[in-house]
Parts: sequence; structure tokens; C-alpha cells
Amino acid sequence: MITLQIMDIGTFMTKLLCSELFDSFQFLEGTLQNRITYTFDGHLVKDFYSQDELETEGLAGLPYLPFSMLRPTLFDLIKGKRTPGYFKFTFFLSPNDFLQLFSTVSDSFDKIHGFLLNLKFQNKELTATTGVSYQDFSLDKSPEFEWDNEIRQFFKNYAIAFTEIS
Repeated sequence: MITLQIMDIGTFMTKLLCSELFDSFQFLEGTLQNRITYTFDGHLVKDFYSQDELETEGLAGLPYLPFSMLRPTLFDLIKGKRTPGYFKFTFFLSPNDFLQLFSTVSDSFDKIHGFLLNLKFQNKELTATTGVSYQDFSLDKSPEFEWDNEIRQFFKNYAIAFTEIS
């Protein structure tokens, strides 16, 4: 697990809310405080959709809402002249990206439920923290190191300036 402090919050928020950069992630949960506090549960409510809609929209088999479907709503809640007082969003690496990124690694990845990215804005600072959710206990921390490196590289590839703070 690493924590990265985002150096240019405005640029980062533009990339988060106005581009497709984070659209491949699923949205696990979130909290946003501005005029009121909004709490988001990213679990898909499958009864809301018909089976055809689940298939057509690419939601079949997904436990969480793709960020691409929530991004416009978050943009509408955050845009404006006043910065939110606080937010925390937890993202889950999509199953397809999981398989693409980690198809050639050790058996310890079989014990992984998912890879997480937490974004937290508090006291006018924005941090990104990585995490790994395990299905079973594992002493092997190589998946965590791999995920940390992937996030560092992702941020570098998309010119997201950061300082590592842990």
C-alpha cells in the first residue's frame, strides 16, 4: 500500500471528471460533502435492469457500477465555484483490466478479490492510496507491490504529478 499526494488538484479533477481516463475502473463506494453529504454505494442494483439491459450495457457479471456511468453525476455535484469540503471515492480495478495487467504473475493472485484505489480530498489536499482486497490470508505481498507500481506508472503515463508520502 502506498499513498500519493496529488500535486495539481485542478488538473487531476479535470482528468477524473471530464475525461475517460478512470472509466475502466468500477466505483465501489464514496462520500462527498458540499452543501450536504452524499453517500454512494457502488453495488449494482441488478433488479433495476432487465437482463437485456445488463447485457447491452456491459453490466452482466459486474458487482459494481462502472465509473463511466457515475462520472457525469459526480461532475454535476462537484462543478461550480466552491470546492467540496471533503470527498472519498473508492475504485475497484475492473475484472478485464485485472486480467490484462496481471495475467503472468504468481499463484498468489488467485487469492485476490480485487485491487483498490482510494481518492481522498480533505483539508485542501488530495491523496490516492492503493489497496488489495484478499479472499484469503496471504503472506505473499507481491500483488501489492505490483499494484503499487502499476498505479505509479499509470499516473506518470498520464502526467499526474504526485509525491509519495508512504
